[in-house]
Amino acid sequence: MNSGVIIKAEYKLIGSADFTDLDIIPFSGTISESWKKPFEGLVATVQVDFKKENWGATNDATMKSLLNKKAIYQITDANGTKFTVGTTRKPARMLYVASVESGAGSFNGFACSIVWLSTTGCAKS
Repeated sequence: MNSGVIIKAEYKLIGSADFTDLDIIPFSGTISESWKKPFEGLVATVQVDFKKENWGATNDATMKSLLNKKAIYQITDANGTKFTVGTTRKPARMLYVASVESGAGSFNGFACSIVWLSTTGCAKS
């Protein structure tokens, strides 16, 4: 899989039935998958990076509720391909940096990152 441009990110906490939209900034991130051969077998590292605007009270509460929680993420690229990052047995976790930058045209929001190690890589649909 080549690195793709993300237009949508959704999450489903373990035990939940449905995905919830994260309302990210479209075209603000990428998804990539790289493979390595450690001592035994193969391991894929799936890296997802994207931005979510507005470091306000509502978004802050939502993002803190997801911080380091076990979840399954569904990422949609610009071609409409959906990538599933995480499984029920091996969920993914998201971390972020929240910031308000100075200057005209600066960014006020969350820079999010999901790194997931897997022996199967992310599923595509």
